[in-house]
Amino acid sequence: MTYNKNIVDDSIIYGRQPVYEILKNRPKDIVKLYITEGIQGGIIDDIIALAQKNRVTIIRINGRELERITSGSNHQGVLAEGLIYKPGDWTDVLNSIVNDSIIVALAEVEDPRNVGAIIRTAAGFGVKSVVMTKHRSAGLSPAAAKTSAGGIEYVDTVIANSLPQRMDELKKSNVWVYGADSEGEDIQKVKFTYPCCLVLGGENTGLPRLVNEKCDFKVSIPIKNIQSYNVSVAAGIILYEMYKQKPVGKK
Repeated sequence: MTYNKNIVDDSIIYGRQPVYEILKNRPKDIVKLYITEGIQGGIIDDIIALAQKNRVTIIRINGRELERITSGSNHQGVLAEGLIYKPGDWTDVLNSIVNDSIIVALAEVEDPRNVGAIIRTAAGFGVKSVVMTKHRSAGLSPAAAKTSAGGIEYVDTVIANSLPQRMDELKKSNVWVYGADSEGEDIQKVKFTYPCCLVLGGENTGLPRLVNEKCDFKVSIPIKNIQSYNVSVAAGIILYEMYKQKPVGKK
């Protein structure tokens, strides 16, 4: 059996944990599973078992070919092909808002590793929705999915043509919008109100002007010795504070 030589980025996901999670949650969306010849044991055996249970075609492939398909990325010997990225529906996001919801919005975050790391952190803190801009954004990609370490399967990701418009709609749904900004109030002094949305800006540009203006509050992280935190690190710090302040019994 041979592999598909015309595989394209939006049809693949690689890395052991991401592939395991998609096989566990959406096996019917996977067409083929590629595994490097000779590797076995641990989570690889679990991946194979899930694929066999769901009748997913398994192809053993030369490691060099897997390197080619993933453009030299750290694939960990595993790649799945199929309907990988399923952007969420904005209406579903609005309908799923409850009293203690936390939503994350990414305004022009361009590094897929940052997008993936933020999704992973969001999933860990129980965030149900991550909204990201369509333009000047890494969007959904194999690299983002790999970095999310399976987190992408537990968070609804929505692509927004106009983030300011989506922010207005959130506020109409009684969601308080907090923007991460170096000039904002120290998060140690902020009393977050729920439901809420955390908006994070691009790696080099911060919050775009219109997005900045739409925020209800600006929050900042105490910092010494360096100028700023990486956006994914900042997301983790602020989301922890938001999670910590959620009503007892709602975490």
